[in-house]
Amino acid sequence: MADTQGNPLALLELPRGLSPEELAFGFGGQNHAPLATRVEEGFRRRIAALPEDARRVLLAAAVEPLGDALLLRRTLQQLGIPPDAAAPAEADGLIEFGVRVRFRHPLVRSAA
Repeated sequence: MADTQGNPLALLELPRGLSPEELAFGFGGQNHAPLATRVEEGFRRRIAALPEDARRVLLAAAVEPLGDALLLRRTLQQLGIPPDAAAPAEADGLIEFGVRVRFRHPLVRSAA
């Protein structure tokens, strides 16, 4: 709790990708970066692990400020990105497609 400063997003995100041994010593370790920076870096690592087309979907969605799903679909079509390219990002919980496109958190948009 102290490492996350009571931040629920940090409680969920900082432990991703850490081994039990790393978790035993807390999230902070020698990293003195601000909490938001560390969470955003975690999102960057998750995005980097996605297939290229999924990363391109996230980038296109990040630059569209209203979350207009129809506009994003048309953009992806123009870019030659297949409709199912977003599936890995959706499965990882980074983005959600419905009437509007929604990022899990503004830091995901920033990381994209």
